[in-house]
Amino acid sequence: MSHFNARVLGAFPIVLMAPIGIWNSAEVHSLRGAASDTMEVIVDVVNDRPTNSSPEVQAFLDTIAWAEGADYDVIVGGENFSDFSKHPGEFRKAFGVVSSAAGRYQFIDTTWEAMAKKEGLTDFTPESQDKAAIALLKQIGALDEIKSGDIDAAICSAGGQWASFPCNDWGQNPKTTSKIREYYDNRLKELQDDQ
Repeated sequence: MSHFNARVLGAFPIVLMAPIGIWNSAEVHSLRGAASDTMEVIVDVVNDRPTNSSPEVQAFLDTIAWAEGADYDVIVGGENFSDFSKHPGEFRKAFGVVSSAAGRYQFIDTTWEAMAKKEGLTDFTPESQDKAAIALLKQIGALDEIKSGDIDAAICSAGGQWASFPCNDWGQNPKTTSKIREYYDNRLKELQDDQ
């Protein structure tokens, strides 16, 4: 289960930090059930599948996050941020490079700015990150490959954007196609079993 911090003043909860990751409806109901009669836990729920995407697209998004080793609040190198009003835009040295990568899909600042402008996104919330990742997958041709079931081609197409994927020469120790495909297949099965 994802974690969040909340402080209650009287009967009015104040959420100090948005939930990280994707909450399913059972988790939200258990939180509401755990709340006392005078306290209601209020959370913004991101759908089980970001922007109501298909299980195949959701599995691919989850695979990118796994390969990049990140969640919605992570700056390259592993430090967390809490201001989702904008891309952090902080440059860090990690894995032998200096990068501004941040968020679940490790968007560098210039890629984020271009996608945010193109998609009309005004913040760096989990929902916006998901929308931008899907739009970027579409832009590079990987979304059609995912939808047609050509996952190996989608993995290679994604390598042009994500250094943790193969089919690039960035020298940042990408995972193999077979490892990425194995994770994707397992995640897709989990999502399909949950339906």
